[in-house]
Amino acid sequence: MKKYPFGSIAELKGLLRSYFETGSDNQNNDLDDNSKKKRNDTEPLTMSGLAYHLGFKSVAEFETCETKGKFSALLKRARLRVETEYEKKLHFQSSTGAIFALKTLGWCERVTNNPSDDTAAKVFNVNVIHTGTPVSTSEKDVEL
Repeated sequence: MKKYPFGSIAELKGLLRSYFETGSDNQNNDLDDNSKKKRNDTEPLTMSGLAYHLGFKSVAEFETCETKGKFSALLKRARLRVETEYEKKLHFQSSTGAIFALKTLGWCERVTNNPSDDTAAKVFNVNVIHTGTPVSTSEKDVEL
């Protein structure tokens, strides 16, 4: 039983080349040497399409393989290429879909000057110390 849907780096490179040249809906075995089809530019590159084309059962399985192992570098580069396609769409009139996809891929909406300065993570302890006579809340509480 193979740990990954592909056996070698060369096989993975071939699958990646096939995906980026021919599009997301074509399986590697659908193309023979005589009928290489160029990728349709209107057909978007997607992470789920990439994971499917490579033979993964889910995007989560793809991400697990991407984080460690000998195929990690190639899979990270492939993810970067898909993100690049989404970034290009940010410059069109309606970029809502691309913004959603990039947020799903981990992009955040706001850029902070100092990313290590996270005020939400800081905890402030406040101790109230009562000294002297307590303050009255109304005139009825005051005795002369």
